[in-house]
Amino acid sequence: MYKVMLVDDEMLITEGLKNIIDWEKLGLSIINTAENGIDALEKFRKNPVDIIITDINMPLLDGLELLNEIKKIDNKVKFIILSGYEEFSYAKKAIEIGVQAYILKPIDDEKLEEKLKEIVKILEEERLSQKINIKKDAILKSLLNNMITKDEVLNSKEEFKIEFEEKIFVCAIILVKEALNTISFKNIDKTEVLYGDFGDIILINSFDKNTDKESIKRFYQEILEDIQDKYKYNVFISIGKTVEDINFLNRSFKTSNLVKKKILSEGFGKCIIFEENDIGNNTLYFENEINEINRLIVENKKDELEIYLNSILNLDNISPQNIYELATQILVLCDNLKIKFKINTEEIGMLGNSIIKILNFTNVSDIKEYIRGKLIFIINNIEKENIKLSPIVRRIVKCVNENYNKDLSLKVLANEYNVNTSYLGQIFTKEIGIQFSDYLNKVRNSVAKDLILNTNKKINDISKEVGYLDTSYFYRKFKKYYGVTPATLRELQNY
Repeated sequence: MYKVMLVDDEMLITEGLKNIIDWEKLGLSIINTAENGIDALEKFRKNPVDIIITDINMPLLDGLELLNEIKKIDNKVKFIILSGYEEFSYAKKAIEIGVQAYILKPIDDEKLEEKLKEIVKILEEERLSQKINIKKDAILKSLLNNMITKDEVLNSKEEFKIEFEEKIFVCAIILVKEALNTISFKNIDKTEVLYGDFGDIILINSFDKNTDKESIKRFYQEILEDIQDKYKYNVFISIGKTVEDINFLNRSFKTSNLVKKKILSEGFGKCIIFEENDIGNNTLYFENEINEINRLIVENKKDELEIYLNSILNLDNISPQNIYELATQILVLCDNLKIKFKINTEEIGMLGNSIIKILNFTNVSDIKEYIRGKLIFIINNIEKENIKLSPIVRRIVKCVNENYNKDLSLKVLANEYNVNTSYLGQIFTKEIGIQFSDYLNKVRNSVAKDLILNTNKKINDISKEVGYLDTSYFYRKFKKYYGVTPATLRELQNY
C-alpha cells in the first residue's frame, strides 16, 4: 500500500475525496488529512507519505509552496494539485516544479482515478528500479574497495552505464555544502552515480583511451558549473587518478579522497584533479604532538591545550591531508584516555562516529571546535588525583594490560592470587566501574583498534593476536565499542 495525504482548507472536499475513490483497490491508503500547508508539512515530517493531493489556494502556505517545502525533504513524493483556477500560469508553474497532475474543481472522479493509477505505476517502477540500483550500488562499492573483480562485475548481469573494455577510468567525488536534495545526472554519458556513506556523491566514469587530462578535468568542471547554475549549490569536485583497468578503480577512488581533503585550503566552487606530487611521502605520525596533548590533558592545563591545538591544526604548517590525519589521531588518543579513566562511553560517543564527523568537515575551524570539545570533555572527566586502586585490583589491571591476549578469567586470577572469586569480582567492579570481562574486552579492542589503524595486518590475524579465536565474536565486540566494524574503521583511512 502506498500512503496518501489529502490537504484542503474545506473539510467537505477532503471528506468527499475519501469517498469518491476506491483507494484500497488502487493499492492506496489515506493516512492523514490536513487543512492547510503548515499543518500538512508538520504531519508529513512526523509521518511521510508517497502521494499528496492538495488544494492550490490555502491560507498560511499554499499548495505550490507546500510542494516546494516537501520536495526539500523528499524529492520522490508525488503531487496532484486541485484548483478552482484554470489560469495557465498556475498550471505551468505546477508542471515546472514537478506536479504529476493539475485537476480543476469540481473534481472529476474518473480523471482523478486515472491520474492515481498513473502515479501508482510510476511508484512501482521506481520501487523496482530502486531494488536493482541497491544491488548495482553494492557491486560498484565493492569494486571501489577492491573487493570484487571486473569479471565478477560482468557476471552479475547488471546493466552499467560505464564501458569496461578499451577504456580509461576515473573516480570523482562531489561535495555539496547545502543539504542535498535534488541533483539529476541522467544526461551525463558513461557515468555511474553512487551516494556515499558520508554525504558525498561518487561518480565513476569511463573515457576513451586517448582522452587527455585537460579534457577529463573540463568534463567535471562542466558538471560543477551545471550544478551550481541549475541548483544554486556550493560544490567541490575532487578528481582521482586515471587508471587503465577497471580492476584498479580503487586507486582512483583513494586518490579522489586524497584530493577531497584539499577543500580545507581551496574551499567550495573548485574542481581539482589529482597530481602525482599529491601522493608523495607526506604522511606524518605526529608522535610528539600526541604526547604533548596527552601531557596537557593529564596535567589539566586547558588554556595551554587550546593554544597548542590552534598552533598545530594550522594549514600554514601542515597540509589538509595531515590535518585530517592529526585530528583522527587525537580522537584515538581521546578514546584511549576514555578507557583508562573510565569515562562514560555514551556521553563521549563512539570512535567510528567521531572519525566520520571529522571527515565530513570542510573547514579547519569546524575541525578545531569539534576536537576541542572532545579534549575538554576528557579533561573535565578525569579525576584530578590518580585513581587509587587496592593492591589486588592494581595487580589484576596490570596483568590484563600485559596479558590481554591470553586466556584470562576472573576465576583463574582469583586462584592465582588465592582470593575468593566472588569477592574479587565485587571489589574489581566497585573500583574499576565495570565487570572484569568487560574490562578485558575493552583492553583487547583498544589494542586491536591501534593495530587496525597503524598496521597492515589482516583483521583475522589481529583478532587472534589480541586474544579472540572467534573472529565473528571479535567483530561484534568491536562494533559494540566503536560503532563500526574493524574493516570499516580501516576503510575510513581512505577518506
